Amino acid sequence: MITVGVGASTGVTVEEVLAAVDAVLPPGARGVQLATLTRRGLEP
Repeated sequence: MITVGVGASTGVTVEEVLAAVDAVLPPGARGVQLATLTRRGLEP
């Protein structure tokens, strides 16, 4: 299992976050989960 901690500035889109995560994962990575602060997870 790979856990990626996500800290983002206000206004960052889901697509931008996922693209950044994809850019650093090793090829064929499976079992990936994202972690962030609750207040960030509640942003649109």
